[in-house]
Amino acid sequence: KKRVKVVSLSENLSKQYYQIAKRKIDFEIFWGIDNQIFNTENTRKIDLLAVGSLIPIKNYKLFIKVIAQAVNIFPNLVSKLVGDGPELSVLKIIAAQYGIEKNIEFMGILSRKKIFTLMQQSKIFVHPSKFEGSGFVFAEALVNGMNIISFNVGYAKPSDKWFVAKDENDFVLLANQLLQNNLNYNPVNIFPISETVNRYKQLYNVGF
Repeated sequence: KKRVKVVSLSENLSKQYYQIAKRKIDFEIFWGIDNQIFNTENTRKIDLLAVGSLIPIKNYKLFIKVIAQAVNIFPNLVSKLVGDGPELSVLKIIAAQYGIEKNIEFMGILSRKKIFTLMQQSKIFVHPSKFEGSGFVFAEALVNGMNIISFNVGYAKPSDKWFVAKDENDFVLLANQLLQNNLNYNPVNIFPISETVNRYKQLYNVGF
């Protein structure tokens, strides 16, 4: 068993593995993604976009709260939630209670191609999940030019396009601030697929 090499998908996952197994990760290899070819001058008509399974750990109730707070400043806010799951009906009820039905569209399950098209039309990717092993959707959002708000989950990496919230109140404040800023929509690929391949190549070259 000592010859087994353990690979982690993110720094956060490495730390959690060490806490549980008391063993350091041998390699961190992120899931890579190809660059996307699209018109970077596209109009970004969607203010807030969220994509994922509608389950409790993904915490989309906070997404509804973000929208409800933002419409006080931006009454014509446009937001979309892509995905399906057991919390769909609850989220719709909460949206109705806040009176924001016209500001959010529940898109259901879409193909990856259609999601990428939406990402290229959107300003801010809102991902309020309480846990991610890696969070490949982060890489997908960045490579399609979006700005991100998330908690410190998966491979969260604060930058001028990725804003990591401390708590739920900070999450809401960050959203309101970003909606008022002139944002940068240039695509960024922090996990190129070539790097992923090279890291696995390095792993196998080490030998067992």
